[in-house]
Amino acid sequence: MRWLPTVVVCFSSLVCGAQEIGNSQIRPRDVVHLIVRREPGLSRVVSVGDDGLVVLPLLGRVSAAGLTTKQLAEVIEQRLHSFVAHPEIKILIEEKPPGDVPAPGHPAA
Repeated sequence: MRWLPTVVVCFSSLVCGAQEIGNSQIRPRDVVHLIVRREPGLSRVVSVGDDGLVVLPLLGRVSAAGLTTKQLAEVIEQRLHSFVAHPEIKILIEEKPPGDVPAPGHPAA
């Protein structure tokens, strides 16, 4: 059932408030939805640490802050290539509620 992962991904991103924000830059404390097509067990929601890193299965610590969503997807695809044939990654940044105060030292977008 090839359509099921796509339906689940769309549903989960709508429910969780994640959206594809063009080619947005990722910042510390962002909540990032990592979607691995055809490998739903590797898909997950992670927070970017204050150090700019995310921790992912198989890959460990990956630098995310300062990269765009497209750049992070490319980095993860390259690193996953050792474990998954032809990985396809999509990165979504979770929407912050209106009036959300940025972390000290991190300006609002």
